[in-house]
Amino acid sequence: MKKPSWDAWATGKSAGMILLMLPVLAVVAFVAQILEALYYAAVCVFYVITSPYWITRTVWRALRPVRTAEHAARRTEAREAISSTVKGCGCVLAGLAIPAAIIVVVALANY
Repeated sequence: MKKPSWDAWATGKSAGMILLMLPVLAVVAFVAQILEALYYAAVCVFYVITSPYWITRTVWRALRPVRTAEHAARRTEAREAISSTVKGCGCVLAGLAIPAAIIVVVALANY
């Protein structure tokens, strides 16, 4: 989709018309922001509701007995998914723990 151009839109319009259109554009932008927030809220609710299913399914596939080649492939895939998730969460937790430790040290030094 082509990105809108302010210059192309304003070409041929008087300054008064542009000033009159600014409140309309502001309302449209405001409504667009609300719709975007509602969209992301709906996506968040969807993932919060469905995440226990996917977590349980992945853990079951990683731990269940292997009877066929398909089960073995799924087990490997599930274990890789769990491993990468744990690594990612560990990085996020470390990224949060370091600033938290700095804040605690500074707070104790100022106490």
